[in-house]
Amino acid sequence: MKNVTRVIEESKADVAKIDCEGAEDCLVTVPSVTLRKIKMYIIEVHSSEIRDRVLRHFSDSGFRVIKETDPVGSVSIISFELEREAISR
Repeated sequence: MKNVTRVIEESKADVAKIDCEGAEDCLVTVPSVTLRKIKMYIIEVHSSEIRDRVLRHFSDSGFRVIKETDPVGSVSIISFELEREAISR
């Protein structure tokens, strides 16, 4: 399994869909400058604790929530988009 930071840095993707069955928490360790290499993320989160950490890290990194589904059990999907002023950070 590759390190998520390395995958993002090498991907050249415009959109990332993350569905890691609870491992999406690893995104909170990715440096902001690396997260901003991809402009949009769709992330399935599997607990309210992970949701809160992911929301905080992406917000601090210059992303805004563009859509969030109502939780089904403990699972919800959050879509983030990089805000224009964050692109040059």
